[in-house]
Amino acid sequence: MKRFKKLLFTFLLLALPSIAFGATLNYEAAIDDTLYTTLEEAVLKASDGDTIKLLANVTLEDTLTIDKDITIDMNDFNIEAKQKVLKIENGNLVLTGKGTIRETVPDYYAIVLKGSRNEDDIDYSTLTIGEDITVEGWSAILIDRLGEVSVNAITTIYEDTTTYDTAYGIKVDVYGKLISKNDTSDDGGFGIYINGNIKHMTNYPEVHIYDGASIDSTNAGIYMAGYGEVTIDEASINGIGSGIAMKSGVLNLNKTNVTSTGEKQNPISYADRIGPTGAAILIESNNDYAGNMIINISDSDLYSENNSAILEYIGNTTTRDTSITEISINGNGTYTSNKDVATLKLSDYFSGKFITGGYFSKDPTKYVASGYKATKDGDMYKVTKKFFLSTMAEADSEEKSKFPVILIIIGGAILVFVAYKLINKYKNK
Repeated sequence: MKRFKKLLFTFLLLALPSIAFGATLNYEAAIDDTLYTTLEEAVLKASDGDTIKLLANVTLEDTLTIDKDITIDMNDFNIEAKQKVLKIENGNLVLTGKGTIRETVPDYYAIVLKGSRNEDDIDYSTLTIGEDITVEGWSAILIDRLGEVSVNAITTIYEDTTTYDTAYGIKVDVYGKLISKNDTSDDGGFGIYINGNIKHMTNYPEVHIYDGASIDSTNAGIYMAGYGEVTIDEASINGIGSGIAMKSGVLNLNKTNVTSTGEKQNPISYADRIGPTGAAILIESNNDYAGNMIINISDSDLYSENNSAILEYIGNTTTRDTSITEISINGNGTYTSNKDVATLKLSDYFSGKFITGGYFSKDPTKYVASGYKATKDGDMYKVTKKFFLSTMAEADSEEKSKFPVILIIIGGAILVFVAYKLINKYKNK
């Protein structure tokens, strides 16, 4: 009898965990101690501030909309759909743990954020991607205009729609990994894509990519068609078509690697996309877009295997002019192009001098700021500040125009000093 009880006890110890584990297999998610059959149900029942923990891999039939403030702990599981996996609209989503959000048939996006039509809406739609999260799709993240909104509703029948080209209150923080894939037509995708219809310059979308994050893309790692501000700190952006492509907005790079490995191609202006060129940073100036591009690069490394590190061209537009408002390059970064092309190649409509530091594979003197110079340093050209009393041969026209004033100031200072000494000398006699 004792032997029987011992065997029964041992059996229960072994069987109960299996039974409990088997029960959880019927559930996809949990909020605290409450289990849910599907992730959709968990999101529906969640309250602001809740954390949903995945208990299994999730395959969605339709796009899952996030319209509240929640965290999803991926818990080593994945969320997949053929296309358009998650939509954030008037919600805040934090993805933690380890796992992947994936389009299994890449064609649109893995995650889309829709902005508000109200300019005063702050943090209307926000996304935080944790360091062990991977997002994969044709566009891993799409920042989209609000689009069509139904108005004049009568029960469930809508009489009209109004289209809003606004994306107020969007913020994205990336600590993890974004991967873009070719779509069903074999066109290259984007890690982050800002819709080109977004043109407002107040409460515009903001993207921050942090230390250790990475983007790998079959076209551009980031495509800034519409207006927004993208700040990248110590991250890695890799694209085949280009590292970063832009038609609008503000780009800030700090200690960041931007690489393009694609073949050199001549830029072609498209109405609804941007083509591959192989440039590390590709800029299309086109007044059909918001433009007003500001580019700040500090201590960063730009590398193009087959084209320029920075390349600007003029798009198909009635006004032939640059859309670059300002560029600055400073610090000790490196800017490397193919040996057969210029490292920096901006359009003839841009005439700024903006480089105050860095190493360049081709002579960047054309774009070096006043008071600085480019000198050969091994295989690179190093940009440094000129000595205060540059020789007339070294000085550019702007510096030469200042020499008479500088000489007058120095001469005046010498005269004052001599007069002071003389006065003191006679006073002491």
